[in-house]
Amino acid sequence: MSLLLAACQHDVSTPFPAGLEPLEDNPVPVLQGGDRSETLVTQADDTDFIHIYGRGYALAPPAVVYAGTKTPEVMVALCSTNQQLITPDNDPSYEFSFLVHYVVNDVLTVE
Repeated sequence: MSLLLAACQHDVSTPFPAGLEPLEDNPVPVLQGGDRSETLVTQADDTDFIHIYGRGYALAPPAVVYAGTKTPEVMVALCSTNQQLITPDNDPSYEFSFLVHYVVNDVLTVE
C-alpha cells in the first residue's frame, strides 16, 4: 500500500533552488498526446529583450541529459552568429556555469 501512495505525487510542488527559479510562466503550451517523441517546441518573444521559451521531451535518462548540459558548445545558439566565446566556470556559486559572448559580423561588428 505504501508503494501505491508514494507513486501518487502528481500534486506535489518542489521549490527551485535560490537563483534558479523561472523568471515567468512559460507561454508554450504543454505538449499533448500519449505518444512521446523527442521533441522541442519553442516560441520567441522579441519585445524589449529577446525571450526564448520551450517545452519538449528528451528520451534519455536524466543523468545523461544533465551531463550534456555541461558541454557549452552544445548549449550555445549558433544561428545568426559568427563566433561564440565561452568562459567556463564564470559563477563559482554553482556546480557548473559558463558565460557566452556572441559576435555577429554584419555591416558593423557587434559584441
